[in-house]
Amino acid sequence: MSQNKKYAGNPTDKNKSSNANSATPYKRKYGLAKFLEEVDPFFFNEGELEKATAEHERLAQLFEGTPVLTESFRKEFIHGTVVSQTKEGYYVNIGRKYDAFVPLAQGQGLTVQQQAEFYVTAGSDKEGIATLSFSAAKGWRQLEAAQGTDTIFTARVFAEAMKRRTQKSSGLRIEFDNGDLKGIRGFIPNAEIGRNNRSKDLIGQTIEVTVITAEPQQGSEFGNLVLSNKEAQAISDRTAFDSMEEGTIVAGNIMTFIKAAERDTKYSALIRLPNGLVGMLHRSETVTAQDDLASMFKEGDQISVAVRSVDHDRQRVGLSLKLAAQINCLNTIAPNTVVEAKILRKVVYGYFASIGSGAMEGLIHESDLNLIDGRLEAFKPGDSTTVVVISYNPDGSRLALGRKQLA
Repeated sequence: MSQNKKYAGNPTDKNKSSNANSATPYKRKYGLAKFLEEVDPFFFNEGELEKATAEHERLAQLFEGTPVLTESFRKEFIHGTVVSQTKEGYYVNIGRKYDAFVPLAQGQGLTVQQQAEFYVTAGSDKEGIATLSFSAAKGWRQLEAAQGTDTIFTARVFAEAMKRRTQKSSGLRIEFDNGDLKGIRGFIPNAEIGRNNRSKDLIGQTIEVTVITAEPQQGSEFGNLVLSNKEAQAISDRTAFDSMEEGTIVAGNIMTFIKAAERDTKYSALIRLPNGLVGMLHRSETVTAQDDLASMFKEGDQISVAVRSVDHDRQRVGLSLKLAAQINCLNTIAPNTVVEAKILRKVVYGYFASIGSGAMEGLIHESDLNLIDGRLEAFKPGDSTTVVVISYNPDGSRLALGRKQLA
């Protein structure tokens, strides 16, 4: 009774409804095709529209009775056996209606009859043949295993990532250029860019990264790969700090001059070291107190400095020109070595003098001075004279110099 009443007004409505359903059954059943045609892609998250379209096709095939296993879908992992090799690449039996194809560049190391895992880079074409990658499968598995570890990779920055609505920078787009990772792309958020780096300055550069998230079957057409340059930099810094030794001489470039304290009248300097660390050359670590770093050097100059201190907890490196000069001086002297000295000041028991252009300071004791006409020879500050190295401690302290030993 209810059905007859429903169509009492127009006997043909029932037939029209039946014809519409038979013409496009999956559209009526799933209500998705019309939505995908009309919706603005702008309101989808990245990769969401592609995923929805693929799911719609799967449902359509199931409803129409087509076996899903005849198709291969993009970003799918598939196991297969290599059945043949041509000049262009390899054909792989993946247990579906058609064999898949692996381009030669994506199948390095494959042999006929080898069983392996592959990554689908392009779904089945009109002829039902999918395109696979042997190297991408291995590359993605490496990235998945590296999530949350200290494994560092190198990648090339090829563009800035821009937010769709505001067109403001959200980070960097990177691509791997070597090995099994070649061709895989990823994203570095702004918050994960390392210190002293600006997004625009890194475009075209090769940088170090670690893996935050690796989801080969999610995200955009290249998968969802989120990386960190900041964490890679921190790991490299820790490794560099562990290798730093006090008392070693290194070459560095002056980045800038700063005042280490508010009341300083002389400038200290920040030095970029070869291992990427930045150390401070304090104004007090010049050879003499009169030296002024800002007047001696300019930004970009390369200078040799010694590592004075390494603070692992605060990750700070203290550098010294004075210590570098002392080390160089110690490498050139030994007991009984004759050197030039500059008199610094007179004391009741002799004279203090410097050698090695001021690098080391020692004492000429009155007992080690010459007697001239019954009197000890005399000097005034600033005089230069020749002396003999009598003794010194390994660290350069307690340097004893003599005059009478010259004879």
